[in-house]
Amino acid sequence: YDPDEDATRLYKAMQGTGTDEQSIIDIIPYRSNAQRQEIKKRYQELYKKDLVSDIKSETSGDFRETLVALLMPPVEYDAYSINKALKGFGTDKTTLVGVLCSKNAAEIEDIKKTYKKVSVSLLFLNKEHLKKKNGKYKKDLESALKSETNGDLRDFLVDLVSGKKEKDTKVDQKKAEEDARKLHG
Repeated sequence: YDPDEDATRLYKAMQGTGTDEQSIIDIIPYRSNAQRQEIKKRYQELYKKDLVSDIKSETSGDFRETLVALLMPPVEYDAYSINKALKGFGTDKTTLVGVLCSKNAAEIEDIKKTYKKVSVSLLFLNKEHLKKKNGKYKKDLESALKSETNGDLRDFLVDLVSGKKEKDTKVDQKKAEEDARKLHG
């Protein structure tokens, strides 16, 4: 792994007529997130261009969405996934539970901060996002969950993001069973 070499290969893959998608495929999915962040940084330093913007302009569809997602730091991707799960017709409960229940209290705090401040320009694909106030989500995560979910699931998720999740790693079996009953009725 050489971030300068990877940045150069990606730059060359997106120059001229057409895009060398295979070169992009040979690099981005085969690097860790930390390595991808370093490649983004080096790309900016070497070419004075934003790698994500270039990827967005040179690719399309699911391929673009996947590449841009891979180039996000994990906490930004979590915030994006939650926002996407809360938008549109119906709420993607599986994504909400999957993201939030797999995080500890510190990670949830990071997601909350990122959800509130992350720029929609990073989050790319849905033009509806561009209508948001100042290019940011209009609501904090807790408010969004309150308005987009209901019943026991809302209560559970709001409790989870409001800091009521235990900060230690001990599992309270009775509490876990109670939470499972809330989720599954």
